[in-house]
Amino acid sequence: MKNRVTYSQGLAGTAAMSWVGLQNVGAAAARLHLDIETDDVDAEIQRLVTLGAEIVGEGRAWVVLKDPAGLLFGVVPYESPWFEEHARVIP
Repeated sequence: MKNRVTYSQGLAGTAAMSWVGLQNVGAAAARLHLDIETDDVDAEIQRLVTLGAEIVGEGRAWVVLKDPAGLLFGVVPYESPWFEEHARVIP
């Protein structure tokens, strides 16, 4: 595994977002949150915790974290058909 993630390079059109849904984020300030798609969930979580994130919940295959500003985001295993094409290696 290379610890690759996908991300949008801007929100130019509907193709930039693979999935949008409503979700209860509790008392968090944000009205939505980012999901980081990766081929190595454990390595990505370790990298983000090292940068200051805090694990706040776990699902079957995903983990919810909180950034230093208190905003929630998720780390999920990749599922999108374009992952191989758009993934970038994060050191």
